[in-house]
Amino acid sequence: MDSKQNEFIKIGSFADAFQANMAKEILQSNGISCVVTGDEFRLFDFSAENNTPVQLIINRNDEETAQELLVLYFNS
Repeated sequence: MDSKQNEFIKIGSFADAFQANMAKEILQSNGISCVVTGDEFRLFDFSAENNTPVQLIINRNDEETAQELLVLYFNS
């Protein structure tokens, strides 16, 4: 069994849940499982002081492909 199979990493931090969920959709549509964290209370907190980043978490095995996809979509 690959030791990386159950190892999860942060693939990116985003300023808002909209961007994080866009990245999530891109990865999921390409077969990469992922989860957005840190956006739980943003629906209710509209203050400018909310500096908690929204993070996208993936399996380490998908890191290279995920990085390539995110660069392709967000840096084009």
